[in-house]
Order: sequence, then structure tokens, then C-alpha cells
Amino acid sequence: HAPPDTLFVAALCARLLRCRVVYDMHDSAPQLFAAKFNASPMRRAMEHCQELAVRSADQVIVTNESQREILATCDPLQRSRIAVVRNGPRLGEFPEPAPARPGRLLRPQLVYVGALDVQDGVLDIPELLARPALSAAMLTIAGDGPAIAELTDRCAAFGVSERVRLLG
Repeated sequence: HAPPDTLFVAALCARLLRCRVVYDMHDSAPQLFAAKFNASPMRRAMEHCQELAVRSADQVIVTNESQREILATCDPLQRSRIAVVRNGPRLGEFPEPAPARPGRLLRPQLVYVGALDVQDGVLDIPELLARPALSAAMLTIAGDGPAIAELTDRCAAFGVSERVRLLG
């Protein structure tokens, strides 16, 4: 599975032994790299490895349609070998939601659970909390990662630090 896409070498060996290969993309390495490090010659090398991974597999599975579109550009003729396999519960497994209560939500309680890294858009959170529509919102963040110091600085810069609780 990817990342890394460099496992296409193992896939090619398996193909030589007449084994079938499934390439399972969890995240697109070139796009993830670009989100973290901007443009770089390394990105083209990563795109090439991703293309080789797609071409070396009998079947390709991804977790959503946008990932499918990314891989379909590697080799449009292989689109039929790319399947979306969701990794979450089916909507039907949840009960019907309760109807919305009338009135305004005066003090929204928001929660973010996950890694704190630039590719996840967490550095946009302070600017969003500073908007008038969220001026009373409180945010609890359960997570850690390399962007935590910058996130803390941005919360201070946007004046929302007192409304953000970092649990780690």
C-alpha cells in the first residue's frame, strides 16, 4: 500500500512469479509531499513511482473518488482497474438523526481529533475561528504533530487562543 509508492519493485517481482498484485493507496504521496514541502523536483520522482505502482498492479483500491481521479491520470486506460473501497461505516448503520432544534447555537463546542500537520489544513483553524459566525465557538483539539507550535502561534495571532484547548 502507499505511501510509499516505491513498493512497485516488490509488485514487479511478484508479477514475474505470476502472482496477482493489489495496490492499496491510502494517501497520495506526491500530493502529500507537495502539501508539506511545496514544489520540488522530488515530487516528479514520486509521481513516477506512483505511476509505476498503478501500472504494476492487477487491481488498485483507493478510499475515495478524489484519489481515484488522481490515479486515473497516471494511466487513463487503467481506470476500470481502480475501485473505491470506503473504510468507514455505511450510512445505513446509523439511526435516523434527531431533527434540528429551533433557535440559535449560542456557544458551539467544536472538536478536532487527528494529526496536526500542514497537509490536513489545521493551520487554517485559527482564521476560521476568528470569523464572526464562530466568534463564540470553543474548540478542543485532541492530537499532536509537527504543526502544533505554528498552530499555537497562529491562534495567538488571530486572538483565539483562549477559545482553543490543546489536549495533545
